[in-house]
Amino acid sequence: MNDQQVILVYRTNVDSGAHRDRLLSIFSSVRDIVEWSIDLEDCDRVLRVVCDGEPTIDVSAAMRTAGYECEELE
Repeated sequence: MNDQQVILVYRTNVDSGAHRDRLLSIFSSVRDIVEWSIDLEDCDRVLRVVCDGEPTIDVSAAMRTAGYECEELE
């Protein structure tokens, strides 16, 4: 386990629990993702991803491939 956790935050268009559940298939197989959540109540549908070190997945690209809009927030 890496001592340096990285937190990534994105604006998305995920708008339902069913869509959130689809993300499970994207993120569940990525070992360095410690946890993730999406706030469906927030107007930006904020996705928060916590990784051990730099992620081995391009979250934005994976989201776009799955059909979702995804923009990293600074």
